[in-house]
Amino acid sequence: MFKERKINWFIVVLSVLLIFFPQFFGFHKSIFSLVDSTTLVLINILLIKVLLILLGRRGVYVVVLLVGVQLMWLQVSFLFYEHYKGYISIRSLFMFQEFLIAIKHFGILQLAIATTALVLVFFIVRKLSQPLHFKFSPIATSAIVAINLTLTTYTISIFSDKERISDPLNINQFQHYKFEDENPIMYLARSALFKNEHDISAEDTLLANSILQNPATRLPDKYNYSNFTELIAAYPNHVSVPVEGDPFKVVPVEARETENKLNVILIIAESLRAFEVGQNQRKQSFTPNFNRIVKESASFTNAYSTSLYTIKSEQSILCSNLDLNMEVPYSVRYGAFNGDCLPNVLTRQGYKTKFFHGNEIEFYNRGVFHPSLGFQELIDLNAMLATSPELNDEMIGWGISDKAVFRYALAELENEPEPFFAQILTVTNHKPFNWDYQDESINSLHIDNENPEYNDYVKGVTYFDLALGEFWEEFERSPLYQNTLIVITGDHGVPVYPNHLVDEIEQQDALFQTPLLFWHYGINPNRSQILTSHLDIMPTILSMLGYNKSMSVIGRPLLGEYATNVDRIVFNLGFNDYALKYGDSSCFNSPSYCDNFSGECYADERFLCRLADPEDVSKIEQSKHLMNFMKLQKFIGYPNSNLDSLTH
Repeated sequence: MFKERKINWFIVVLSVLLIFFPQFFGFHKSIFSLVDSTTLVLINILLIKVLLILLGRRGVYVVVLLVGVQLMWLQVSFLFYEHYKGYISIRSLFMFQEFLIAIKHFGILQLAIATTALVLVFFIVRKLSQPLHFKFSPIATSAIVAINLTLTTYTISIFSDKERISDPLNINQFQHYKFEDENPIMYLARSALFKNEHDISAEDTLLANSILQNPATRLPDKYNYSNFTELIAAYPNHVSVPVEGDPFKVVPVEARETENKLNVILIIAESLRAFEVGQNQRKQSFTPNFNRIVKESASFTNAYSTSLYTIKSEQSILCSNLDLNMEVPYSVRYGAFNGDCLPNVLTRQGYKTKFFHGNEIEFYNRGVFHPSLGFQELIDLNAMLATSPELNDEMIGWGISDKAVFRYALAELENEPEPFFAQILTVTNHKPFNWDYQDESINSLHIDNENPEYNDYVKGVTYFDLALGEFWEEFERSPLYQNTLIVITGDHGVPVYPNHLVDEIEQQDALFQTPLLFWHYGINPNRSQILTSHLDIMPTILSMLGYNKSMSVIGRPLLGEYATNVDRIVFNLGFNDYALKYGDSSCFNSPSYCDNFSGECYADERFLCRLADPEDVSKIEQSKHLMNFMKLQKFIGYPNSNLDSLTH
């Protein structure tokens, strides 16, 4: 018969793993995080004792499963934090399906944890071959309960205030949410306790419901477009006709049918940053094929993504609109998008619209979201395998390889009635990047003096470039070559950097700066340094096609009939805050952002700003009002058509 002391040691050792794992992954960076993990351990000790008392030997299985699940959750949380700089909350569980799809691609550590858990079960069950008979020691139990209550009350009181600072539009540099101060499991529990604090305000909830029921609802002054009119640049040869519900609407001076019906292929490259390509004019580049296309294109070296989520970037690219939904993308939380996006606009112009992706359309709820954007046909991993089962041999990482998807898409489009609009979303260059790329020259690639994760990332970038090069060679021989507009950009960056890039501000810039080029047969190649972002892609494509009807967009055209070089507002939306650029001025949520800056600096409750022009302060202040409106528009589903009737 096991003595109580041995059982207690078993309980403590098993529970302490919940401190060891965060420590192993480097997440105990403050006394608060250690207190948080200690609280979790004490809760587990008490819970495990109860389970063993109630269930006896059978409780061993439950106990090991309980701890194993928590260890798995910690690992998933750390991977999530590594990419998004935030933890999984109760609201993030809307993305449970995405987590299930994603976790299978990070299998090594999970397999190790699962194997360890199984070994523990086998070992413990053998050792505990005799019945478990022990009782709680009254003194020890009372001490554990007292400490539990004290620490739990303390951690809840400490972190509940942090939990209320949940609005990414209102966090300032003194209130920046430090997720590292918390244990991910305790954060999840607190997010359930304080979920109402994390949601939108009662005022926004009531107003959103009122607008959905009655589009003529008058908006409060805080949402009025007059608060940010200077921020939205004029659209050439168009008249701005803003209404309270749709302040971005522009109408052409003279409407006419679209004359230039080029096919359009939009390539959105997974995790591709400007930092690694020739577009940023660095000495070292890993994309010779992309660089060759750049020389034949109109390219933009100062372009930025708006988000760290692919699906949020797609909303900016395709709809010239921002997804401000915190933690969970709009597509997952709400589903259909009711605004007017590029595929919808082109469908009305007689285009066939198709979406190609090597992963599953269930990821990020694209099966619902993308048809609402106007895509008539979604061709994902399952659709490709159904018609071409041999592609099972060309799986890399998260899905069908980029080379195979490019090849499949081009063959499909060559047989498609024209004109068409097609988006090709690549997937191979995706975390954790340590795939077998089915190419020894890539698998053996090694960048001297760089960390292993960055070396793997460069392998992914190199693979994408090779896939793009093969696609381009086939495209040049294709009948589509002389009547197709090609647009290439990245969806977002990744927080993986070479060893020499240690400055926080330089990392932020590398994280969001993205390649951007436009090519069609006979285009005048040029390289522009104008500040731009994903928001400008939709209006630029429409301008290049000569589209001349009303639309609702935040961005402005870079090329084509309505091109303009006006200063643009650029948002870089993080997990729980955002950075901003306007002209040569920039704002960033860091208390050291103005250190060693010789020019004028401006601060508000959101961030510090380096000012190139003191007059930019008014634009920066107006951005807060724009964000207020965008939050409201998000909660009513971006229904531009429903809001046109709103009056002052």
